[in-house]
Amino acid sequence: MSRRSVVVITVLVFLLAVSSVFGFLMWKHKDDHNVTAPSPSETAATPHVSESPQEPVTFSNSFPREWNGYYEGESKYTESGKLGVGVRLAFSDVQDNGTVSGTAYIQTPTTAPVERHGSYTFTGTIDQEKSSVQLNGNAWIDKGNLTTMRDFSGSLSSDMDTITGVAVADTDSGYWVVEAH
Repeated sequence: MSRRSVVVITVLVFLLAVSSVFGFLMWKHKDDHNVTAPSPSETAATPHVSESPQEPVTFSNSFPREWNGYYEGESKYTESGKLGVGVRLAFSDVQDNGTVSGTAYIQTPTTAPVERHGSYTFTGTIDQEKSSVQLNGNAWIDKGNLTTMRDFSGSLSSDMDTITGVAVADTDSGYWVVEAH
């Protein structure tokens, strides 16, 4: 028998011994990590108890409270005459009849030629049948350097995840889009 054959046989015997030991250890500890589902008889004997009663789905409890998007409109404060700002609408109260209230947060991007920011409360209505939205600015929370509150009117998508429309103020107008988050 050649020296090469002896080396090959020795390596094969070593690998066989290692795999046998590894296989034995895995077999011995296989029950340590198995998770089994309860049998149907075990689950039937244990009644399901709900943590809290289910609320019926209504407009007021299914309408998203946080919306983020942007407003793009005319501006006498920029060289181009246009200004894009970030808009966040936080609805604090939503009634089943469509009456809503909340806070509008306005912030220009940091790259904007003119920085604008501020926040104000709004009230309004959402007509579910017509999918229309009307939000009117009420009172400043932080006027920052905004010049006017914008009234938003628009349309609510059928899946209640997007509102698009126009924003009108006494000095300018533009369009806006917000999405539920």
